[in-house]
This record gives sequence, structure tokens and C-alpha cells, in this order.
Amino acid sequence: MKCKLLLLCLLFSIGLFGQEYNKVNPVPGESLPVWAQMMYGDHPNIWQVDDLYRIWRQTHPDEKTTYTQYYKKWRHAVDPFISLQGFEKRPTAAETKEFYTRLENLKKKNLLGTSSRGQNQWTNIGPFETFNTNTGPNPFAKSSQANIYCLDQSLSNPDVLYVGTEGSEIFKSTDHGLNWSCVSRAINISAVTAIEINPTNPDIVFAGENTNIWKTEDGGKNWNLVLTDPNMYPNEILINPANDSIVLAATQNGLYRSTDGGTIWTRLLPEPCYDVEWKTDDPTVAFLVRNDPAQLICRFYKSNDSGLTWTLRDNGWFFSDLEGRNDGGAKLAVSKADPNRIYAVLIGEAKTDDAGFIGIYRSDDAGESWTLPNPPAGGPWDETNHPDMATIGHTGGYHQGFYNLGFDVSDTNPDDLLVGFVSLWYSTNGAISFTCFGGYCGNPFNYVHPDCQDIEINGDDVWMTSDGGVEYSNDFFATHYARNRGITGSDFWGFGTGWNDDLFVGGRYHNGNTGWYENWLPGECLSLGGGEASTGYVNPGEGRKTYYSDIGGVILPEEENGYAEYFQIGKTPNESYYDAESGEMEWDPRSWNTFYVTNDNKLWITTDGGKNWDIKHEFGTDITARAMSFEISRSDPKVMYVFQRASYTWDTGLLWKTTDGGDTWNQLPLPPGYARRVVLALSPENENQCWLAYPDGNDNEKIYFTNNRGESWQNLTTSALDGEHITYILAQGGTDGGIYLGTFRTIWFKDNTMADWTPYNDGLPVQISTCILRPFYRDGKIRLGAYGKGIWEAPFAVPSKPLAQPMVNKRLSSCPGDTIEFDDYSMLSHAGATWQWEFPGGEPSTSNVRNPKVIYHQSGKYDVTLTVTNPNGTSTKTIPEMVEIQSPEINELPPLIDFSTTDYFTIVNPDDTITWEPVRLTSCNPAGDTAYYVHNYIYGSYGQDELVLPVNMDLTKAINPSLSFDVAYAPYFDGNYFIDSLLVKLTNNCGKSYHVIFRSGGAELSTTASGIGTDSLYEYEEFSPQNCEEWRHVTLDLSAYAGQYVTISFLNKSGYGNNMYLDNILLEDTPLSIGNPTKTLKFRLHPNPTKDNIELSGESLSDQNIRLQIFSVSGLLMSEQKVNVPSGSWSEYMDLNNFPAGTYLIKVTSDQKVLWTHTLIKL
Repeated sequence: MKCKLLLLCLLFSIGLFGQEYNKVNPVPGESLPVWAQMMYGDHPNIWQVDDLYRIWRQTHPDEKTTYTQYYKKWRHAVDPFISLQGFEKRPTAAETKEFYTRLENLKKKNLLGTSSRGQNQWTNIGPFETFNTNTGPNPFAKSSQANIYCLDQSLSNPDVLYVGTEGSEIFKSTDHGLNWSCVSRAINISAVTAIEINPTNPDIVFAGENTNIWKTEDGGKNWNLVLTDPNMYPNEILINPANDSIVLAATQNGLYRSTDGGTIWTRLLPEPCYDVEWKTDDPTVAFLVRNDPAQLICRFYKSNDSGLTWTLRDNGWFFSDLEGRNDGGAKLAVSKADPNRIYAVLIGEAKTDDAGFIGIYRSDDAGESWTLPNPPAGGPWDETNHPDMATIGHTGGYHQGFYNLGFDVSDTNPDDLLVGFVSLWYSTNGAISFTCFGGYCGNPFNYVHPDCQDIEINGDDVWMTSDGGVEYSNDFFATHYARNRGITGSDFWGFGTGWNDDLFVGGRYHNGNTGWYENWLPGECLSLGGGEASTGYVNPGEGRKTYYSDIGGVILPEEENGYAEYFQIGKTPNESYYDAESGEMEWDPRSWNTFYVTNDNKLWITTDGGKNWDIKHEFGTDITARAMSFEISRSDPKVMYVFQRASYTWDTGLLWKTTDGGDTWNQLPLPPGYARRVVLALSPENENQCWLAYPDGNDNEKIYFTNNRGESWQNLTTSALDGEHITYILAQGGTDGGIYLGTFRTIWFKDNTMADWTPYNDGLPVQISTCILRPFYRDGKIRLGAYGKGIWEAPFAVPSKPLAQPMVNKRLSSCPGDTIEFDDYSMLSHAGATWQWEFPGGEPSTSNVRNPKVIYHQSGKYDVTLTVTNPNGTSTKTIPEMVEIQSPEINELPPLIDFSTTDYFTIVNPDDTITWEPVRLTSCNPAGDTAYYVHNYIYGSYGQDELVLPVNMDLTKAINPSLSFDVAYAPYFDGNYFIDSLLVKLTNNCGKSYHVIFRSGGAELSTTASGIGTDSLYEYEEFSPQNCEEWRHVTLDLSAYAGQYVTISFLNKSGYGNNMYLDNILLEDTPLSIGNPTKTLKFRLHPNPTKDNIELSGESLSDQNIRLQIFSVSGLLMSEQKVNVPSGSWSEYMDLNNFPAGTYLIKVTSDQKVLWTHTLIKL
């Protein structure tokens, strides 16, 4: 019930797809960059602000402030309404009415034909509920779902609740929040900032949004507009519990009152009013907090006549006349446990540098007098005794003011309060002190989303809403549970779907990345992590492999409570919060491990699934002139199109085309219109045909088509699209030119059989803004990732004929005995579908499964043919020389890798950040020794970096191979949160799969001899081995891989912990018998390292004559002796006193056969 819209301060507002936000002014006296000053000015030029912001971000990449957060919201809000000159220009009410009238008239023309009307209904497919990831078999639901601005619970039927979302929807629950359904999709509303249920009739509800107040009398089935005012912006609506004809509305335009149930309203006060409450035992008494524009502070008022007249009550109330004071808003809390108790939380500044919080005031006499239980008003702040609860750090800094402010008091104990800012706090002593236990502080029971929006307490029921959803508790948050099932208001800023596997993923505003897979329950999604990136891409071949710019790659678990596997991906596209301003990740239609991204001003390509990247083309030298829309042809993959944004926001961009696979590019002429940004769609059947749309185009210059590779353009714009802002276009394969337009209001469709565009929106909310459209040919569906309204799907407007497209995991292989994997990338509905593959020269040579596996025994180049059939037709495609098998690359076992050279290993660094690098150490060998290490201590992310030995090392003649290495590591002393680990991985099938042959990390791997913490295994400072004892020698038995070709890599998994060191890698063939695989000899070397002598000991089943040799790392023989070892245990000493300090290799041979080798270190 206690709700708000985005305001830290006052003044006027701007809108988000019809939803309005009050301007978030900075703290008085705060030093602002030039771009922020322009943004806060009257009628700013949006593009000038963008360019200055982008320049500022280059030197402030991670800075998070009140004005940077406001910029994000403001910029997203104005995006659909930018004029050709860069200023905000919104449609008038008359223009909006004309648009929806036009929409209905076009639908009545039934351009799609009678058979499709009423059948092609859109339905919402999620997210219905979000769950924690990798937390065991029974994960908690998690409030990472949708931004809930306000909530109210029925007093007459506590099972009935309503919430209002940032995404401009109202949801209703009739089972105490366990399930929700949307009740507002038939009305065009903005973000809902206030909601109130009639105290005696749960079917009567008021909802406030933007400049309007709506009312339903039938539980949300129908809504009527009962009050509109251009400057209103409701904060709170209140119905009198004794007389429901009396309704109060506290708004930014003052206090409104109705005495006839909301039909007629009177504006009683003109000043911004933040909150209003009834006295819990006397409904004739009301309390109000409002702005005093003269004094720049918040005032408290009291009414004794049901809100008709108001009197100032300021005895003990906050006052300031100091420089820097600022009224940021206030909230009230009243308790049934003590009707005279009132609390008021005041935000803003009492003086300069108070950083968003003034204090929580308390009255024990119904507002006649006030005290401040935790003085002083504002700072100076003390994190323990007088924290700035509005900020993340509790002593000042970033906050979000009135936008994140929820407040209420217990109905059973008036000393118990909850107050939510960016984090959640509680007090059990009447506001004398507070404890942080949610949001950025963490919570011991379950996740509490940062950024509180509303708190509602009724009896034992405690409800909190946040940027993530609804949280419920019945024990004052000792335990609490997410209750969001059915609130489908996720705000998608990125969106991707599967091809043969049914899944979707996407990055979301406020709630990070999410994913869903078809084996899971419908709409039940996993919270994958991340921030607010416009990201989310799906590999069309390895269906559960997904990609994100902020968290890397994720392989979704096959089962909902399974393990999500994370991995690194080196490049992702340019991404933007704003529509039609992101780059793309697009796949070569012939291989799912070959794909492209447009990043900065470059087109990048990977041919190994993202491990390594190359620049395919650089479009000029200005990295701020970003490559955006990208299309690669299915009919001829050598043909590609790229649209490049101009460096300056308002300039027109460039359209490029290649016909030779990206080696050379030509600039194409652009059709008439404003080409500041462009979205493209390429015909799947003809590389010469392409559609181009201008999101910023005039009414007669919005969408074009070419059938000659962009040499000329046909204007497809009609008056049907007047006033529309196109955000995405999608061409449907297997149709007669079918094309969809996603706009900030609805979906359109047209093909070559239709005279005009028609709305394709049956079942959609009356207003829905498209982020991205994706096809799902497998089920004959189109899918929509929407801003603020979740994910939707509908049958294609017209059916698709099949378009065959074979795909392979890799087109080039030099791997011995490699298995080549194929899959279907056809545009094909799988209902009644069949597949017929032809693999001349392969085994098998034919197949009728969708995803066959083939072995080619001879080197050469091979054609592949795929024929697909379903009830809509048949399609065949042959790709000449689709697969090339080369003679295998085989490597002998490398010598000792002591890193004195860079031979015999490579570094794989997919995220281009820290990785394995050389370091010179003298702590063990005074003469100096080179090792490799990863600087985990400084890396605040979760990287995975590999040191890879030569590929396909030959163990085909090995009898009992082994791998040895030296490692040094100490975990960071922090309670085992920041832990790194070392994995040794082996593949015997050219990387198709890996065996982990060594895994260790944390205390288990620790080698420190002088640590702290439990068992002295940790280091607080940056770790470096201080002596030879702080190295551990590891030997791994590889006998299971004898007779095979193997590739081995050392993988550092960084956990922002401490440094990992590696040295003296040796892969050797160590037969333990002479001419016989039985184990007749065992060897040990001690001490190693040594200062003088070293003992070689062992066990033998019979007498043996052996030779002991010591070599330098350069291969120089330093010592040799022949000995006879008896049956049983034996030992032999070797004198190293005359050896220089360094690393050596000891070799044990018999009859010229190597029995055993090992490294030794002389100090």
C-alpha cells in the first residue's frame, strides 16, 4: 500500500513507454560532470548527453552514483520519443487515441485471412517463477523476477493481494501470494505506483499511475479512469476504513480527496505529498507528510476531520536551515499495537554531505510531538551506531532516495520496525538502533533482493517488495520466502532462444540473467547471476550452451535442480540498454562452433566455440563507431551485411556488405530516412534480399526492402505505421516475404500477398514494447522478449515451408579417429518431420536421425546433403566440401617444461584479462628460476585460464606414462569465500570431452609453510613461495591413456583469492618393468629439493643392473653411475655438493630402456 514512483527530489517527469518517472535531482552542492548537468537541464538534447556520457564513462568505467543510475532510467524512458533533432517529443493524447483506433480498424480488415483470426493468440511463457542456481536438489524460489513498486493486502480477505509493477501491469493473488495473475492487460497504463484495496470489499481497488487513477469494482476484470491530471504522479491512495466514500490520494501534485468513492475529486493541497495514513483506532484522524517548497524540508500535518483540513504539527519535528538541505521525501508507519505511535522516515539531506538520509522520527502522542531516537539528523555517520541506512556503505555515497524506500511497523509490537532502502534494516527498540539484514548486507536465511520498494505489515503478515519481486514472512523476517509465481513482469534487455532444444535466456533490468529449459516445469527459471546487461545468446547446435557478456558462458542443467556449468567466452557483442543499439552474435549456418560478434568497430570470428577469436574486419579506426546489426546469409554464407553506428550519436551510420566471406567490404547506399540507427533482416532463401528499418524514421520512412543486395531500395512504409517506433524486425523463412516488426507498442506483420501491414497482437497486452523477436521453427512459433512484460509466443502468422540447412560441430578436423557431429539447422516444424542425410565417404554414409555422428577414415574434403520433409513440403540442401579431414597432427612428448623457454605450451585466455604469465623466483634457486603464475589476488572476477601442452601427444607406444609438475599456492584468508583451484584436464578425443585428472584448491592445495588461520594454511597478503618447501611435487598416473593421443591442459579457476604457481611440467613414459608390464621396481627421491646429497631408494622383485644419470635442463650429462640393486628394498646416495644450484633431471635406465625420470632441485 505504501508505494512510490521514482523520485529522489521533486519537479517534473519523463516517461518510459508511457510510464512516467520524476526527475531524480542530485544532492545540492554535488559536483556533476557536464553530461549530468545537461541531463538535469530543461529539455536537454538527448544525443549530446549520450556522447558526453560515453566519453566520461571511458575514464569512470565502474563509478555508480545517484546521477548515473538516474541516467540509465531516464535514457531508457525517453528512447522511443526522440525527435530527429535529439529532443524528447511525446505523442499527444489525441495521437495516442488515433493510433489505437487505427489499430482496431486494420485488424477488422482481416488481411491475414479468416482462418487465422482468433487462432494465432499470443500467450505468456514466463518467467513464472525464478529459483536459485546450484544450491542443491530443493532450491528456494528467489526474488529475481520483476520490479514491484507497490503492494496492498485486503483487510477483509487477507488472501487477496494486488501489486503494481514497473513494467506497467497490475497483478492479483487470491491465495495469499502463492499465485498471481495479471488483471490489467486490457488497459494502457504506465508503471503502477500506488494501489489500495477497499477495506471491506476486495473487489474494489484503486490504482495510481503516471497522471491517472483507475478503479475496478469487479476484482480487476474492468477498470475505469476516475481521475487524471497532467502533473499528478500518485505516491499513495487511502480509503477511509469507516466510510469508503472518502478516498485520499497523496501525489506529486498535491493531496486529492473524494467523498463519493472516487467519482469526483478535490485538490486540497498543491504541494508534493509523499504519504498519508489513518490513525489505527480513529478513522477521522489522518496523518500526512508533504514538501515545504519555501523551507526545502518535509513537514508533518494532522487532520481530525477525515482528511478535509490539515494542521501543521512540528513540535520536535525535523527542521534545518543549513546549506545543502534537501527534501528527498518521507514515509509514515502506524501500528495497531499502539494507535498513538507514529514513525516517519525522512530522506534527503539535513545539510551538505548527508548523502540521502535524515533520520527516523517517532511520536508517542499521535503526532503532537516528535523525537529522533537515533540522533543527529543526518551525519556525521558511524557504521555501527549511526549508520547512513540509505547508502550501500552505511557511511555515505550512492543511494536511490525515494525510489528505494519501504517502511512499516509491526501490528503486534510497536517497537519492531522494518525500513528498506537499497538494503533492508530492522529495529526492535523503537528506532533507537537498526541492523542491516538484507540486500547488500546479505541474509542468513534466503536471498533478499537489494533496492526495496514497499513494505506492508498486517497482523503477522509481513510483505516486502523490491526490484526483484515479492517477499513474504510471518515471523518478522526470521524466515521469508519469495512469492512471485505468475508475476510475469521481467524486464528483458536481451533475449535468446534455442533451435532444436526448447529454451530461452536473457539479461534483465534489475534481476540479472535468467534461463529456462524444456525439461523443467513451464516458466520456472533459474537465476544465473549477472547485473543488468542487455545480453543472452543460445548456441543452435549445443542447445543448452548459452552466452552472456557479464557472466560468460553457462551450460544449462538438463534437470531444473541440476548443476549449471559456467565457462569463459572471450568476446560478446556491443550491448546497450536502449533498443536497436546492440550488436549481434550470429552463427555461420554451417557450423555451430563458428560464429561472429560485432564488438567495438570490429567484426570478430571464432571457429572453436569461443576459445579463440580473430578480427574478421575492422571498420575504420574509431572504436566508438560501433558495428551493430549483422546478418550472414544462409543461401550464401560469403554474403554478409553490417550496419555501423556513427561515432557521434546524431550522425547517420554506414551500411556495409561483403560477398567474399568478409575479406573485402563495400559501402552500400542507404534509403531515404534518418539512419542514426538501423535494424536488418536478411532473407534465408536469397542473399540478395534484405529488409532495413529505421527506428528513428519519419512516418513515411520506416521500413525498406532490397532484392539486389542493397543497390536500390523499395519503401514498404505505409500510413498504418504512422507514429510507430520500430525496435526489431524478423524475416520468417519459408514464406512469401513474411516479415514481422516489433515496436514500442505492438507487433506487425506483412508478406507479399498483403496490401498493407496488419497488427499481429491477439492476446498481447494493449501496449507491449519489443526488445527482441526470435523464431522457434521447431514448434512453428515466434517469440517476443519484452521490456517489462516477460516472454510471449504465438504461432507464426503463416506456416513456413521447410528450408533445409545441415550444420556440423566443426568443418575442419585433424584429429585421429575423430567423430564428426551433425545436426539440423533447418527452418523446419518438427511436427511430422523426417530427416535424410547423405555422407559420401563417411561411416555411416546415410542416416535418418536428426543429429547423426559420422567418422571419416580417410583424409579429404566431403560433401554433405540433408533432405527434410514435413506436411508443408520437402527441402534438400547439399553443401560442397562441408567437412575437411586432414592428416593428423601428432606431437612427441615434450622435454621437461621448466619455462626457461616458451616452447611446448600455449596460453588460452578467453576473457582477455589476467592469465598464466612468467615470473622470476629466487626463493628456491638463488640463481633464479622461471615459473608461471596467475595473479588471482588482484582479479575480482571468476576467470578460467589454461596452459595447454602440445595437442595430440603420442602415447601409442607408451607402457606406463605419467605426468608430474610442481605447484605452489596459499588460499586467501577470508573464511573460504574467495577460493581458487587448479585442474589438470586431459582429452583423448580432440577436445570433444575432457577428463579431470587432478583437481585441488583452497586449503587442500595449500603449500605455504608460514601461513595463518586454520592449520596455518592461509595467507592474507599476496602469496609467493618463500622457499623450496613451499612447492608441492605432484605425479599423476596416465597408464589408463597408454596407446592413445592426448592433449593436457592446466586450468586455473580464479576465485579472487590468491596467486597460483606452476613449474617443472614433465610428461614421460615410465615403464616399471624391463620387457614386462608387471611392476618390478618402485622409486623414491629424497630430499628434493636438496642442499648436498640426495637419496634414491626403491623396491625390486629381483636383482637389477641399473644406470643413474643426472642431466642439466639443457641436456648436458652432469653425473653417471652404474649400480646393482638387490631384490627387496634398496637405496643409493648421490653427491650433489659440486653441482650449481638449479633444476636437473635424473634418469634411471637399464639396457638402454628408460625406467624412470624425475626432476630434482639443487639449492
